[in-house]
Amino acid sequence: MLHTEGDSRKVKQAYRILKDEVVARATVIITTVYVAKSESYAKFGSMRQSLFYFLDEAPTVAEASALIPLACAEWSPKVVMMLLFGDVKQLRPFVYGNYFNPCFSQLELSLHKRLVDIGYIEHVFRE
Repeated sequence: MLHTEGDSRKVKQAYRILKDEVVARATVIITTVYVAKSESYAKFGSMRQSLFYFLDEAPTVAEASALIPLACAEWSPKVVMMLLFGDVKQLRPFVYGNYFNPCFSQLELSLHKRLVDIGYIEHVFRE
């Protein structure tokens, strides 16, 4: 059976309603840094008194990308802790771009690596 354009719109609308309801009731949200800025996740932040931000594989995420959830107006004043996980001696962010750009090396630096380099506390769980 073929679905019409109207059926597709109804399914998308039902999905959005369901997602918003699930996010509203959640106590924990696991998402990517890019989706964290979306409207329904922003609502999640606005309904909480405090937020903990965990970023897994942080050394592989470009610095600007790691800051996306903190740029969300509903989240940023409520973030009380940010934990970055990963090994800064392994992979770094992969950046497509102009290798002749004088700032290119800065784009390849993760927030995690920058914080380690300037002396923020780093805990090693296993060597």
